Amino acid sequence: MRKILFSLMTLVLVVGMVGGGAFAYFSDYETSTGNTFTAGTIDIDVDGQNPWTRVDFVIAPTAKPCEDYFDTMTITNVGNNDLELWKHIGDLVCAGGLNPEPEQEQEASTGVNDNLAAVVDYDLEVDGVIVIPKGSQTLADRDCVWIHLGTLVPDQVMTVVQSYHIMADAGNEYQGDTCSFTVEFYAEQLGGPGKP
Repeated sequence: MRKILFSLMTLVLVVGMVGGGAFAYFSDYETSTGNTFTAGTIDIDVDGQNPWTRVDFVIAPTAKPCEDYFDTMTITNVGNNDLELWKHIGDLVCAGGLNPEPEQEQEASTGVNDNLAAVVDYDLEVDGVIVIPKGSQTLADRDCVWIHLGTLVPDQVMTVVQSYHIMADAGNEYQGDTCSFTVEFYAEQLGGPGKP
């Protein structure tokens, strides 16, 4: 009986080994190589500069009431994604600057002192479309307020024209006063949260 049992076990083992090698499975492999994930870019240049380093918009010391002073900039989407563009004026600082005699006399009688931005009209045009009409806001009103300018596709150019005008009724208390400020542009991918 032991011999029979041993023979049966040997036979099952041999059949299992032969049977395992006797089955064939069809198969196929396909491989894709050189796969790459590349992040797109959001990038602008202003007046052909990237980064923008211009500091040349200076009206001094000749600004006077009833005259227009224009600042034109071109913004180009040099990235490879569509973008939304905003701009704002910030870091507005007004100071006394020069103090000629007529200014000193008028400041003493009116109590108004060194707030030139409050009497400078500010307007804005984007690609020939008026965004902020002349006479509707002052430079002081625009301090730290973001303005949506529009959407730019790659290689698209936008022309932005800002203009400044000292109001006709600005009195002698503003003679010699100064205002300094920054102009900043912000570009963001479409669908982003945007600027407030």
